[in-house]
This record gives sequence, C-alpha cells and structure tokens, in this order.
Amino acid sequence: MNEHISSPQISRRSLLRGGAAAAALAAGLPLPSRAAGRPRPTGIASSGIANARVSHDHYGVHVGPSLAANPRHPRQLLAACQAAPTGNPNVIATYLSRDAGATWRSGGQLSHPADKPPAGDDVTVAFDPHGRGYVSATGTGGSDADRTMYAWRTDDGGRSFSAPVILVTGGQYFDQPWISAGAGQSPSERNVYVVWASNQHEGGDSVSMSRSTDGGQSFEPPRTILDAHRNTTQSATPKVVAGAHGLVCVVADELSQRDSSGDLVGHAVAVCSTDAGNSFSAPVQLGWETLNIRLPGDVLPNSGVMVAAAPTAM
Repeated sequence: MNEHISSPQISRRSLLRGGAAAAALAAGLPLPSRAAGRPRPTGIASSGIANARVSHDHYGVHVGPSLAANPRHPRQLLAACQAAPTGNPNVIATYLSRDAGATWRSGGQLSHPADKPPAGDDVTVAFDPHGRGYVSATGTGGSDADRTMYAWRTDDGGRSFSAPVILVTGGQYFDQPWISAGAGQSPSERNVYVVWASNQHEGGDSVSMSRSTDGGQSFEPPRTILDAHRNTTQSATPKVVAGAHGLVCVVADELSQRDSSGDLVGHAVAVCSTDAGNSFSAPVQLGWETLNIRLPGDVLPNSGVMVAAAPTAM
C-alpha cells in the first residue's frame, strides 16, 4: 500500500523494483548483475533463474493464475487459471509440478453441474496441513441469476478433483472469491474459508464468507463479515488467510475512488477472528493504496491489498 503516489511512471516503477530486490534478498536469491540497458536473455527471471512454462495445452487464453504449495510435500505445487481456446475464459484449467516448479503437466479440468454455468472466472488455490488441495472459482452464466460460486477438493495433489460444492448461486451479484485453509492442530483450526465481495448494500461492496468445518465437503450458509455503506467504484477484492490457533484475517478495500491526481485508490481494512471464524472484530483501518499500477507493455497486474500469516505461532 502507498499513502501518496503522485507519479505513476516513476515512483510506482521504483517501488516495484525495490520490492523485487527486497524479495530476492529475503529469499536468499542472487540479484542480477547485468549492466544498465543490456537486455536480459529470454526466459530468465530477475533472480537469474530460468522461467518454466506451465501450460502445454490447447488453450489459447490463460487468465488470472493462482498457485499454492503442499505443506506436506513442499516441492508439490498446484496451479489453476481461467482458460479458453479463444475469447473469454470458460473453463478452469489446473497444472501440477512435483519438482518445485521446474517442470509442469496438466491436471484435472474442473467440472460443474449440468444445470449450472461452467466455472471460468476468479479462481484461487489453497492447501491445508493434511495436504488436501482446494480450488474456488465462479461460473458467470448469462446474468446474475445464473452466477454460481464453486469449491473443489483434491486429495492427490491435483490429479483428480471432487464434484464441486456450490457456495452461492443465483439472485445476487458476487465477485472475486478467495480461498484459504487453517494451519492449526485441532480440527476447528483447520477449517476452509472462502470470502468474496457482494452487494448486500446499495452503492457499495460488502464482504461475505462461507466456512467449511469438514474439509471442504460442505460449506455453511454465507454471512456478511464486513458491511459497506459508502459508494465505491470497484469490487472490494477481499483476501483471506488462516493461521495458527484459530486466527483468520480478511483484508479488503472498503472504498475505492479517484484521488486528486486521477489515480484509482482504495481504502484498505482488515477484519480478524481469533476463534476460527466464529466471530470477527471491528474493521482495522490499514490506509490507502493505489489500484491502477501499469507495468511496461501495458500490463495491468492484479493489484490490491494482500495478507499472509505464519503457519505457526511466533
């Protein structure tokens, strides 16, 4: 997040470069030593490690990827994204790696009920401490009445998936679901949580949540954990993370608007639970962030407030 960013062409790019360098140092990776202006070889990331192609399928369009690592087998990765042969995405494709991302193969394509729209929008992936994987995604349909939110589970790292569980369907608008699983030791601390933006109130996005206490086999009815009462220009884009001892934290932009320089900014807040999602505290104000970062080549990253939690108590 950034309180004041007045020059999107200079300060934001510097911020991104600084963040990438800090991340590389924190991970113990070597920083690039190329001379200024010298082009980087194709397929080489800024850390000096060669990129690996994930998709080798027939889809021509891949959008909005999400990635998670299995805590039981850390070299096992599961990725999912929106995909389609051409045009707008209309399926969720998954991909597997057994060697920490060096090589990849296609996984299962996620199914949907015959009377519901196919999932092809807003996908996220998570693992729980047992090594079970979870995917949430949206089927948009032809209207809000057809819109459906799904969750799938995999017990074999993504080679196969359960039938989808429906979390929300029909009659209301929702957007940007995000999934996470608890990291505690007791059953109540290993719940699965899905949060999303919903228009429960006129003129603003609230944040709703559904919780599973049985490893994703079923989910509780949705409930609102953050009320929105102000006009906003875009989705709250909530994110959820679950840590040890029943900690659950949800971050979102409760308000987005144009500032005096014309930048789209969001006011980020956090709502937290210390009892495995049974109750949540009042929102904690985090500050303003920029929402329209533009990278070279007119690349628009999926910006927005993010959150992480340590898997064990500090």
